[in-house]
Amino acid sequence: MSDAGRFCVSGSSSIGRTSEGSTEQEGSADEEARPKSSASSSSDEGDVVEEVGENMPSQENLARYCREKFESGVQDAMLEKLRLPEDWIEEIKETWLAFVERSGSRQAAGEAVWDAVMELSPHLQKSFRFSRHVFAVRFMNGTSSLIADSGNPETLKDKAEKLAFQHMNTVSLENVETFVAGITTAMDGELGHRFSEVSFQSFRVLFNYIGGIFLFVKREYGERVRRILCSWQDANKYSAEHHEHESSEVHGDATAQAPGQKEPEGGDIKAARTKKKVIETPQTFRDMFMFNASVMGYADTDWMNCTLDYFGAMANNADKPYRMQEECHVLALILNRHYVAKGRKTISLVSFKTVLLASLRSVMPQDWDMDLDEAWTWFWGQIARTLSGCLTKVSRYRRSLQQLITNMSEDDLSTFRESIFDKFFETSPGARNHLKVSATRLWYVIDNILHLAMEIYSDPSVKVPEVSAVGLRHVGMSIPSQFFAPLADAIVESMKPYVGEGRQVALESLRWSMELLAQIMTRVNVEGSTLVMKAVSQNDPLALSRALAIAPRGQRIHEMLTVAVGSQSISPLYWSIETGHLACARTIIQDLMTIRGDRNVYYFGCDDLFRRHPDIISKMSVFAPDLLWPLLEGLIWRSRIVKGELRRAIYYIKNLIQDSFGNFSENIEVLAEHGDPQVIVHPAVMKAVDVIWYRLAMFRFILQRMYSIFALCVLLTGQSFLHGSTSREANIIIAVCRGFTYVFGLGPLLCQHVLHFLRDAMAGQMVRTIIGPMPRYLLSPEWFSSAVLLVVLIAMLSLEPVIWCLYHGSAQGDLLTRSCPQSDPVRDWYSAISALAVMLHWCLVLLDISIFSTRVGAFLLACRYVATQVALTIAAAFFFVFSFATAINAMAHTLVELDGVQSWVLVLSQITLGTVPSDSWQSLQADDSVQVMVSVFCIIMVTFMLNLLVAQIVACYGKCFTDLQGFARLNRTSHLAEMADQIPRRRWSAFLETLHLEEPLEFGEGDRGPAGGLEVLESAKAHLVIQDSVQRYSGSTSPDTPWPEPREHKDGFERLERMLLKLQQTERRKGGHSSSAASGAGRSPFSLSPESESSPRDAELPPESPTKSLPTPSRSLRVPEL
Repeated sequence: MSDAGRFCVSGSSSIGRTSEGSTEQEGSADEEARPKSSASSSSDEGDVVEEVGENMPSQENLARYCREKFESGVQDAMLEKLRLPEDWIEEIKETWLAFVERSGSRQAAGEAVWDAVMELSPHLQKSFRFSRHVFAVRFMNGTSSLIADSGNPETLKDKAEKLAFQHMNTVSLENVETFVAGITTAMDGELGHRFSEVSFQSFRVLFNYIGGIFLFVKREYGERVRRILCSWQDANKYSAEHHEHESSEVHGDATAQAPGQKEPEGGDIKAARTKKKVIETPQTFRDMFMFNASVMGYADTDWMNCTLDYFGAMANNADKPYRMQEECHVLALILNRHYVAKGRKTISLVSFKTVLLASLRSVMPQDWDMDLDEAWTWFWGQIARTLSGCLTKVSRYRRSLQQLITNMSEDDLSTFRESIFDKFFETSPGARNHLKVSATRLWYVIDNILHLAMEIYSDPSVKVPEVSAVGLRHVGMSIPSQFFAPLADAIVESMKPYVGEGRQVALESLRWSMELLAQIMTRVNVEGSTLVMKAVSQNDPLALSRALAIAPRGQRIHEMLTVAVGSQSISPLYWSIETGHLACARTIIQDLMTIRGDRNVYYFGCDDLFRRHPDIISKMSVFAPDLLWPLLEGLIWRSRIVKGELRRAIYYIKNLIQDSFGNFSENIEVLAEHGDPQVIVHPAVMKAVDVIWYRLAMFRFILQRMYSIFALCVLLTGQSFLHGSTSREANIIIAVCRGFTYVFGLGPLLCQHVLHFLRDAMAGQMVRTIIGPMPRYLLSPEWFSSAVLLVVLIAMLSLEPVIWCLYHGSAQGDLLTRSCPQSDPVRDWYSAISALAVMLHWCLVLLDISIFSTRVGAFLLACRYVATQVALTIAAAFFFVFSFATAINAMAHTLVELDGVQSWVLVLSQITLGTVPSDSWQSLQADDSVQVMVSVFCIIMVTFMLNLLVAQIVACYGKCFTDLQGFARLNRTSHLAEMADQIPRRRWSAFLETLHLEEPLEFGEGDRGPAGGLEVLESAKAHLVIQDSVQRYSGSTSPDTPWPEPREHKDGFERLERMLLKLQQTERRKGGHSSSAASGAGRSPFSLSPESESSPRDAELPPESPTKSLPTPSRSLRVPEL
């Protein structure tokens, strides 16, 4: 082989190769299970050490070898490392960036490749389970990553291997050749003469090399991986059929335990040994594993139970090597933290393999054969080598990294932080567009990253889920995944100057943890970047509608509410609300609240919404109050058919009445605290409140207020009805009534206020007012009036004449008298205070009546608004009276009897109230200057101020009239929320049973719809319904198919724009293949040239209407500006 060939081919396949750090007998077992492929037979030729210095091959020889080796076609005989010439690498990167820029966006570039590939091979479209838009996103992410590492042979080969494992089921030689041709065709069509011969050769060599890796992996290891995946699914499926409730598989992407959960200590395995119940034949895989572990003497191996928890995730991702590596690293961290670092027994991975294979054989005795045994042995060998290598490293990484970071001075940390972003922006200039924060904020982010890098060694079970949660938040912030790895590299490179000699272990520990963090963040970002989440992050309702249009009907609601990666999840709806993307939030709400149905099932997202987000109304009331009305509107269905001037309506108010546990829903209380009179009078809210009020709470409210009415009657008897009587019997009755008021009225009232005061004081619920700090509960008019009544009753008790006369009695010897010399000084004060107490009692009764009747409540609110204007008018009148009184008194008048400011204040007040005696008017006319001032005062007060008061009252009442009923209902709803805790559980359960909320309701005769509502009959004139709000569809009823797109939703301008864009792309591709630049220079991008009309694609168009037969792109097409 030539020098160029030896340098280009720098390594054979690393899959299945035994490493030096294998655990015990794992290496020999894997050697037996490794297939005898051409890669191993040619390893002597492939394992070549890279040459440097004078033996370095020239760039010309390297380019010639690459052309001879890969340009002619796909080479899948062996797995090699490809080294490209330096000028080819630069040409590849620059041409790819130019292709993306010329296309307008990464999305448009990916869609152009899709169009080119489908044009070359239309039957390939059946091989894709996702849309054109999804293909564009995934293709651009994977291809851009490969091109970025085209200058690194080792990384390029590893990434190609990982991608090859994901495409083993669909890749073929024909497909690879079609894709290579399609990519180069798309680039040629977009770039034209910019796509030179060197670009064409370099891209063809690169993609042929990648295609060869795809075919090699499929041939050598595809069958094994497929058998592992199928057998693992069969084992768990067989287990689930016997014991669903005991299934303990780590589903999907579970990477760690929940935060705060204790690490497994082998309790399950010990329980299998000491279980009293005799297990004759364990049926589930986990039971069988624990049974075999106990039989083989491994019951005390705590680490085995922990490894079993993570093995499910590894087996489910057997075709994703990068994911398996991540799971192994996390498992190694947990094993080292809780077992190795604590000096427990040595971990024997061979023992786990023995128990694993025995358990699989027992669960699947009929399907087990030698090939499956070899496949699982090879699979566990891969895991064992990775685990053993990680355990060796991790055990010495934790302390060294912590010492490195804690020993850095503050100046070194500041310089270190600044250098990180200098290096990061140098390698990733596009990151500047996403980091729009201050430098101190960036430093804070770096400190948190370093903290995670240290703590992931100490507490991996908690920190790994935290990293996943951070990754999901980056999905919502539209941060591309390609920035995580460069930032991790920048942190490691910036740390090198601060690592002294002999401390390279600390740098390696930082590099290892940063690579793991970047790998987790990248995976979470990629897996969480759904079409719905991307549209929400961009606040694009049109893109969101397109993403939902292609979603399976059975998953449509789930995709709007949950984006889950492992144990972490994020809600697109909540993210759109919290980030202020209310247009997308409104689209999601409207879609969730739309009832859709086929012949089998009705799909309604109401229950799913409140189950996923029980506090959705609370969240909307704070961040998006405008979305409350669309949400509540979706809770009502009204029939289009009218019978006898009545219309059937269904109010789906189950989640407004009760929560998921059957308790009183907090949504009612949240709406009351929100205080919006327009929302509280929404028909759905009114129906929910009225149902609880009239069927449950009103009777209890009346019983509670009966005591208040009785206390008022007792007070009136002791203060008013028998006030003038002095007989012995009357004195006894008055004393008893007043004693009842002080004991059973003042006592409970004092206890209530003390408890509320202590509760608000301990909770810090104190507000500052003019009179000083006071508890928040006194802001309520009812409680404030009650507090004033408490003070008045205490004053009455201290001034009570009966108590003052108790030891002296009257002249007739009556001890319970109110008339004695000792009570004379306090009798007048007591009389005034008792009158105030009676008025306050009547006010509290009136407030209770306002709760019982919303009309009375609205009237009291109107009185309050009017009273405010009257108080302002009185204040203005006092101002004018005092100002004119001082002004007239300053004049030299002849009215001696009216000398003094107080005299004029009295006279002007009488004029204002219209109570001036006739002789006073005659005396005022004796002085001309005084008469002029008084006349001006009368004009201001009688003419101007009174008319202004009338105008203010009319304007204020007209403004608040529409909200009076809403405020009255808010008052009732707030009291209803307070009474909810006092309702016994038994009565509440009986009340829910009478509503029958779990029974489906009919839209029509025999048409049973969703449950969770109340059916009512309302006036047909109240709401006009022209079309049924339920969207019904024919065709397939499979949950895996999306809903058909209604024809009326298609926009004519959108279709026209798509056709023009399609014509433009067709013209570009045909212009790019032309050898003459002048042939397409004077041609419009929308004109049909003779060449295009004679092309094979357009030859099928009818001559009378060529544009109508153009294929319409999918709805996920993102149309750029033309």
